Amino acid sequence: FLLPVSAFAQNCPTITTQPLSASVCAGGSYTLRVVATSPNNSTLSYVWYKNGSPLSETTSQLTITNFSAADAVVYAVEVSNNCGTPVRSANATLTLISRPTVTSITPSSSVCAGTPFTMQVTAETNGGGALTYQWTKAGVNIQGATSASYTLNSVQSTDAAQYAVSVSNSCGPTLSSNIQLTVNQRPIITTNPQSASLCAGASLTLSAAATGADAVKWQKGSTDLASTTNSF
Repeated sequence: FLLPVSAFAQNCPTITTQPLSASVCAGGSYTLRVVATSPNNSTLSYVWYKNGSPLSETTSQLTITNFSAADAVVYAVEVSNNCGTPVRSANATLTLISRPTVTSITPSSSVCAGTPFTMQVTAETNGGGALTYQWTKAGVNIQGATSASYTLNSVQSTDAAQYAVSVSNSCGPTLSSNIQLTVNQRPIITTNPQSASLCAGASLTLSAAATGADAVKWQKGSTDLASTTNSF
């Protein structure tokens, strides 16, 4: 007694949940899953395909670990029972994404006390979605410093430190290189030249002293004089 071909077709598996396409972080893992039913309760078997080539996995799940560019291809699975004709799933495409790449960062700088200074970072998202930022000073998060730039409006001696920024996307953070900020202090005059009353033809030596000075320039009125020593 022979059953019609349609009877065998009715006994073939039915895929109720297809494997899903996804974006996967570099170095991460992802599991493709299929759910199928067998009308005659016969045992189901599975063959997974990667870019059309069969893999060794024979269960309803395919787990890919340490995801890399070589894994970013199209996958599918064939489900079989004793009806003789496998049922093929829809294709699932896996895409590689990764942590941000910092492309530029403000270099280490020397800044005069009292002046403003802005640190700026640029980064590529590498498919991982929106970027977020967190600036640090000496390894400690700076409260509220969560944009692509961080500005010190008036640099003080206490601002001298190493700065960096952590740039994150859905795959995690990337830490920038360090920015070493050196603060140069303005000279402090410790001895001022003294006013005096002189007789015509007399001479007078004016003297001054300062700390943190690299050069001395005397002025008469508002005109610079040639002297570059502490006494004139």
